[in-house]
Amino acid sequence: MKKYFWIFLILLLSTLLFSTSGHTQHLSFEHLKSLPIQQGGRVKPLDTFAREIVQTVTGKSSFQGQSAIQLLLAWFANPSAWDNIEMIEIRSLELKKKLGLHHDQKYFTLAQLGHLKPLEPDFQTIHNKTQNEEKLTPYEEGVNRLFTQVSLVQRIGYGELLAVIPHPTHPDEPWFSFIDLEPSARLLSVYNDTESRAKLEELKVLLQGMAQSYTANDAASFYLTTTKLKQILSELPKISGYPFSKTLSLEIFYNAFHPFRKAWIFYVLAAVLLSLLALTAGKLHTAFLYTGTAASILAFLSHVLGFYLRCTISGRAPVGTMYESVVWVSLVLMVFAFFLFYKHQSIGILIAACIMSAIGLVLADNLPLILDPSLRPLAPVLRSNFWLTIHVLTITSSYAAFALAMALSNWVLVKYLLRHPKTEIRTWVQYAYQAIQIGVLLLAAGTILGGVWADYSWGRFWGWDPKEVWALIALLLYLAVIHGRYAGWLNDFWMSAASVMAFQGVLMAWYGVNFVLGVGLHSYGFGAGGLIYVLTYVLIQVLFIAGVWFKSKP
Repeated sequence: MKKYFWIFLILLLSTLLFSTSGHTQHLSFEHLKSLPIQQGGRVKPLDTFAREIVQTVTGKSSFQGQSAIQLLLAWFANPSAWDNIEMIEIRSLELKKKLGLHHDQKYFTLAQLGHLKPLEPDFQTIHNKTQNEEKLTPYEEGVNRLFTQVSLVQRIGYGELLAVIPHPTHPDEPWFSFIDLEPSARLLSVYNDTESRAKLEELKVLLQGMAQSYTANDAASFYLTTTKLKQILSELPKISGYPFSKTLSLEIFYNAFHPFRKAWIFYVLAAVLLSLLALTAGKLHTAFLYTGTAASILAFLSHVLGFYLRCTISGRAPVGTMYESVVWVSLVLMVFAFFLFYKHQSIGILIAACIMSAIGLVLADNLPLILDPSLRPLAPVLRSNFWLTIHVLTITSSYAAFALAMALSNWVLVKYLLRHPKTEIRTWVQYAYQAIQIGVLLLAAGTILGGVWADYSWGRFWGWDPKEVWALIALLLYLAVIHGRYAGWLNDFWMSAASVMAFQGVLMAWYGVNFVLGVGLHSYGFGAGGLIYVLTYVLIQVLFIAGVWFKSKP
């Protein structure tokens, strides 16, 4: 029996090792990851560009066993071969209905979508709204995304989006794509010497060779052709620092390492191990204590590393998008938790913080259509690094303190439900109260500094913009909680319930203004999606508080 088991195992391993995942299995793409490309207002490695394009089109970071770069080159080398491959992700039921597509199907082919003629009136409406900075409806968001998906695949096939030919002297000027090698007048106007034009002609030949070797699955020819192509591109410009190898290598490492994914995995592990302390004793208890604490520290270090890498790559404090603010809030929440843990020596604080930070990073890691992880240039109003750092970091740091207070208050409500001793409950209420005090201090300071920033950016200190109004409402809600506790109006239960409900004001200021209202001068933070998740959370919180109150009544 053992003999047959080993034969089966060897056959299985052989199958895994030599199985094919597509016709590009032998081709090497590693050396192409660092190829600089200009897109979205910045220079990035081809690795990042490919990941973003494939994520937008398919909703995944890879597709049918092919990496993002493999798929990108496949679209470029042989675009017609992909016309009948189901790869365009459509989620909107209304959009599927209008196009006559099956509502249960998730992925569609370019051939199925045709020329999108039924959507032409919608395109015009979306264009007008975009020009006027108006918020799109969920259906319009779906139409806009579909148009972007189809357009991306087609433009990759034409070579139009592959802007890898740099401007010879100014890196911030628009770069040239493969389609400009026809050549375009603009390309010839800047590359006007004989040597440069000879290199451009050589590029055309190399591109044809790359496509042919890719299609033929000729690994040796593909590697030689693409290596030579990279060399020619590096010799063309006279830009200082090109091809920006250090920064691009750092971004490739960031893409491959997934620091925030590793962080939330360790946060979950830490929360589980530390929670088991209540069920163990002796050496096992000590082992769980040390391993759980170590896991929380490893998670935090990975979290810090990811934040540092984004800062270094972007050259700014990365809190310009909702994704970045979620990452930052989760990080600062752990800082506050370590402080309170050091002060009170309560493992429960660390458990609550690990759970909250894990939730934040899981959402950031798994909802790219809502929380866009791409690194984009800041809106002009955000480009004053001083004001961005002082105001935005202060405001969002207050959200971290309030999120920690909300988690601790929910734990108090659980203790009420389990009828824990009042002295124990009172201790936990005090932890939450201290977190609220930190949050109020930061939110008040951030709101005032926001007025200074508004005066600097827009010429007025306060304009009753929705973002300003909801920041003020959140502040007033927590001031009411603090005042009610100080005056003796709120007992331990109502203090905890009020802390949980006040956090809904933070959610409105943080998420609701940008993703639901979508109006005001803070348009740089607008987004769409996720409303059902937020409403579900709010409903669960209301029902939980009501249930605890009903069960704990004398």
